[in-house]
Amino acid sequence: MNPETGLQLVILALIDSTSLGTLVIPLWLLLRRGTAGLARKVGLYLAVLGGFYFALGVALLTGGHVVVERYGEWVRALVQSGGFRWAALAVGIALIAYGFSGPWSKADRAKAAEKKSAALRAKEASRVGSVSGPGVVGVAAGAAAGAQAGDAPDDAAARLAAVQGGWGSRIDAALRTPAALVGLALVAGLLEVPTMLPYLAASGILVASGMPLATQVLTLAGYCVVMMLPALVLFGTRMLLGSRADSWFGRIGTKLGEYMSESAKWVAAIVGILAVRWASSGPGGVGVGEFFENIFQR
Repeated sequence: MNPETGLQLVILALIDSTSLGTLVIPLWLLLRRGTAGLARKVGLYLAVLGGFYFALGVALLTGGHVVVERYGEWVRALVQSGGFRWAALAVGIALIAYGFSGPWSKADRAKAAEKKSAALRAKEASRVGSVSGPGVVGVAAGAAAGAQAGDAPDDAAARLAAVQGGWGSRIDAALRTPAALVGLALVAGLLEVPTMLPYLAASGILVASGMPLATQVLTLAGYCVVMMLPALVLFGTRMLLGSRADSWFGRIGTKLGEYMSESAKWVAAIVGILAVRWASSGPGGVGVGEFFENIFQR
């Protein structure tokens, strides 16, 4: 594997590492600091999620090898053709345009209004009643973070509860039994399958690399480790600092939850940039300027 391919895989793995399942849910799990055996439970979640992604990747690689063995010459001719590169360039530009589009659609405005309404309801609930169980630790951590950042504790707790939404109750329920925790990891992985553009791109790069299947599987295992790396760093930080990390974890957990609705856009933009770079590089690369010139001439 050449250095450029390795760099592309690392970039894609780091993009994958910032998803809801690989970063945000582990962080919210770590906010449940009062949970007995939290380290073991978070470790189980990350192991199951990593295993899910690895198994899915092996299936993609195996299927890709079957296609290459049966239709290898045709596939290579297609990928190297100018038409395929033009198509990749067009898709890449479309992804970039989508990624940098503003949240001004009617659906986005409705989602923002609903999020604000949920925050107000959570704030009112925090004033009226008390919360019990492992979830209270996360809310308290969010409150401490908000207080340090200058927000009122109730506001910080409401924001954290609002961004977690239904995931908060799912996480609290999953922490009660190992089976439920395994289920949470699988559900998180399955929900992200339709939007796994970086993972699909990485699988395609591995299949097209020409490396033996065993080497590709080992590389895929390394890819999955990189995917889990930010969550593992957070895990280690929590185990090392304990309650001293509450303020930082609460603030980051709230911010990441708020930005998750826009995560698909920046992922699409990065994948689009990589697609444009591939389509316009190499001996058979096409120029972006030529692409627009052809459009305007029609």
